[in-house]
Amino acid sequence: MLGAYAKTHPNEPGFDAGADYPVFTTHDWSFGINICNDANFPDAALNVSRQGAQLLCYPLNNMLLPKNATKWRSKSVSNLQARAVKTGCWVVSSDVVGHHGNQMSYGCTCIVSPSGDVVTRAPEEAAVLFDLSPFVP
Repeated sequence: MLGAYAKTHPNEPGFDAGADYPVFTTHDWSFGINICNDANFPDAALNVSRQGAQLLCYPLNNMLLPKNATKWRSKSVSNLQARAVKTGCWVVSSDVVGHHGNQMSYGCTCIVSPSGDVVTRAPEEAAVLFDLSPFVP
């Protein structure tokens, strides 16, 4: 284990917000983590990139009521593109997909280049593999 990160913008009851933005290094990559709702806050990504991160990792759980899931279907990807451009970092996200009870998620699993281009995106209800090694700084 390289370390720990606590979500800085929790929207679930019973969780305290984290205050730190640690950066980790492995396999020649410096990376930071922003969890789910953190993606909606540009400062969370900037706090990581200002410490030298080249990669932002976004574990997501966009399991929402159908009306909200539809609203966030493309907005989630746009947020990730904006974080990549603003920070100059690669962005990697993984998201849940499908239905659970009365909620659903279209999934927002993708990789975004520092220029904001979505270089690959998992089709809804699928997975994606992408080799970042040619881009190691």
